[in-house]
Amino acid sequence: MEQVTAVIFDWDETLAQTRPVVVRVIEEVLSKYKLGDWETVKKKRDPMKSFKNNFSNYFGEYAEEAYTCYVDLYRNACHEAKLSDGAEEITAFLQQKNIRQFIVSNKETELLKKEVTNLLPEINFVNIIGANDCKRNKPYPDQVFKALENTEVNIDNDNVLFVGDSMQDVECAYASGCKAIVVGDSDLISQSYIGSKKDLTVLASFYDLQEYFNK
Repeated sequence: MEQVTAVIFDWDETLAQTRPVVVRVIEEVLSKYKLGDWETVKKKRDPMKSFKNNFSNYFGEYAEEAYTCYVDLYRNACHEAKLSDGAEEITAFLQQKNIRQFIVSNKETELLKKEVTNLLPEINFVNIIGANDCKRNKPYPDQVFKALENTEVNIDNDNVLFVGDSMQDVECAYASGCKAIVVGDSDLISQSYIGSKKDLTVLASFYDLQEYFNK
């Protein structure tokens, strides 16, 4: 791992546990539009689309209006997000090693930066790129390239890791030329999908990721 110069992290369900907040807020929006509960509606989700882009699957012609409502409600709930186990330790470890750190997420940029500031105020992320920073979001590589602009970090021979929890993250890593790493058990990424990716590293926790660096 001596060749690694940068690590790009996904945010939701990777560095931060935000699903309880997301579910509570989306349930409130669904209730407003009388569309049933999240467990039923989420079956319409396209796993290769961002959360925002899936709103058309959930709300149809009211997607844009519903998403604005969701953001307004979530803005007041950012403080409820929690760090994933080991997230504080791995980011502090990488900072101590002078390995540059970035965040690339499909979350609204405003909400993303608010949560990052609340939860990891001591970590100097070089760039934090959210859903509003590029025309195309994950799984396209645009956000990665945007994050690395003017940083002197060039993707070459697995020197940049992309750490996430979903198929979108893995595909984004491949599309941008990063080394893909999945951390944690996630119901967003199937074992059959993982099994089809021969050059994908799957780790149980961030503590395993730290050991990965120490090898």
